[in-house]
Amino acid sequence: SGFLKIEMDLRRIRSQLEQSASRLSSLNRDLNTDEATAADNADKKDWQEARRFLRDSANVLSRSTKEIDLGLTSGAGQRHKFADMYTQFV
Repeated sequence: SGFLKIEMDLRRIRSQLEQSASRLSSLNRDLNTDEATAADNADKKDWQEARRFLRDSANVLSRSTKEIDLGLTSGAGQRHKFADMYTQFV
């Protein structure tokens, strides 16, 4: 019912977060030899700043994924508890 739909949505969102984090990680790389040779100091500085932004963003996604994991595991037993209480008292 409602709880199951919410859990399915959370699992879907978690999967999307993992995919986005993976994509960010693949973008966070050193310049290859040709790129480093063609880049001036300003380019290299900008690239390091972009990499810092990618790392920070990947960390935010990782924390969000962990929060979803904590919510799914800590709340899973409660769903049945509330359903049992509803059945017993309503």
